[in-house]
Amino acid sequence: MTDGWYSPCLAESWKVSPDYRVYEFKLRKGVKFHNGDEMTAEDVVFTFERYKGGKADFIKSRIEKLEAVNPYLFRVTFKKPFVDFLDFFLPGEATIGFIVPKKYIEKVGDEAYRKHPIGCGPYKFVEFKPGIILVGEAF
Repeated sequence: MTDGWYSPCLAESWKVSPDYRVYEFKLRKGVKFHNGDEMTAEDVVFTFERYKGGKADFIKSRIEKLEAVNPYLFRVTFKKPFVDFLDFFLPGEATIGFIVPKKYIEKVGDEAYRKHPIGCGPYKFVEFKPGIILVGEAF
């Protein structure tokens, strides 16, 4: 990122408590998923709760509380200080920062979501054939 390792993307800013137990993320307003739904703090809570990546057990075991304080403020409280939590958002470290749309997944289910994923990144899913092709289009 141009501002260094830690630059806001889906969040416009964040705050960390002095004891490194509470992290608050102020989300950007107007961020849209590929289906047109707006991303909110509820989507972030949902993403954290359903996260199954390689670091899931490690991260989840440290979480005390996840909160959608309002549509644009997400708060995570840890059981003990978690000084390097932001590192898990760095490219290649974990995928917990890839926010998924709660309403869409609850509507279509996990199996349909795997076949036609929706996110809010710069590329929209078009087609996937395992081992053959992955097609996306600019969003």
